[in-house]
Amino acid sequence: MNTRIYLIHLFFSAFVFLGFGSLSQAAETNGYVGGVGNQAAVFSLTWHDDGSVSGSYFCPGGSGRVYALRGTNHRKGELLLTEFTNGKSSATCVLTKSVENGKIVWRGVMYNHDGRNKGMFFYRGK
Repeated sequence: MNTRIYLIHLFFSAFVFLGFGSLSQAAETNGYVGGVGNQAAVFSLTWHDDGSVSGSYFCPGGSGRVYALRGTNHRKGELLLTEFTNGKSSATCVLTKSVENGKIVWRGVMYNHDGRNKGMFFYRGK
């Protein structure tokens, strides 16, 4: 197993162990591509039957850090996510769903707790 895969596996194991994983049955897990601020980003999100969402993202070519995401999709077309850096809440992300060029796109703003705001978006990379 290469080092990057091992570290990602270790991160997700710790993520679940620390209680960030949802106990609800996962309805669907999907991979997405997009951006945060001026950086490209790769997302993995699991949409749970109870309306909760969990997952992570990282920015290729960036620091290599994987950020955890948890939130809700209780209202159709609205997504509220909390970003966690090193296990601590670091940003709130508010996104809305639209259709652009035939693809479903989630687009919004990441409100970092240090006062910085960044545009963000993602879509399924099919």
